[in-house]
Amino acid sequence: MSSPSSSSQNARRRFLDQRRQINVTRMNTLFAAGYDDHWGHINRSHAEFIRRFTTMLAPGDEILDAACGTGKYWPTLRRADLRIIGVDHSDAMLQNARAKDPTVSTTCCALQELASIPEFAGRFSGLICVDAIENVGPEDWPRVLGGLRSTLQQGAPAYLTMELPDPTDSPDPPDDPDAPLVNGEVLDGGAYHYYPAETLVAKSLDSAGFRVIHAGEGDGYRHLLCIA
Repeated sequence: MSSPSSSSQNARRRFLDQRRQINVTRMNTLFAAGYDDHWGHINRSHAEFIRRFTTMLAPGDEILDAACGTGKYWPTLRRADLRIIGVDHSDAMLQNARAKDPTVSTTCCALQELASIPEFAGRFSGLICVDAIENVGPEDWPRVLGGLRSTLQQGAPAYLTMELPDPTDSPDPPDDPDAPLVNGEVLDGGAYHYYPAETLVAKSLDSAGFRVIHAGEGDGYRHLLCIA
């Protein structure tokens, strides 16, 4: 089988970079202002995995909330006496998070760029990355998962979620019918989602240095508790 041509690789790179920017713009201009009103609740399955995650940490441990959004998990993490650093690619979402808890240090950063922050290297006793990786294209998965792993101390826990496609959902026509989509990618109403096969998720996590110790499904997501 021949390898992809450089032109098709360039088209894919442009497409993924464009979708990243569209996602940031949508968060800043469409969703940030009313995000908590619509999505500020915590689902039962998410709450259970956050609880499991916090039991693996000691009071005072410093954790990374990667793609923290408006910081909706911060009160739960605070109640476990954990110190939090939050990162998100949306300035507007971070402004909302800081308004709710100005004591949390935040950085505007995409998941793809975590490994480029020197002060994060091997720093954290744990991390969460919740309801975000579905916005990352397949070519960027090694970079994102490797970046998440690079922030953790050896043996630190990580709670990750992977969105599951809804088999009953009928997506709108893609906003770009000519987009160079690959298997598992969906464009729906301006949003980009990637739904990799479970076997690919397992392989990608293993390659990045994560060991899954507990998994479950609920509220439209696969929940993974891992050890670095």
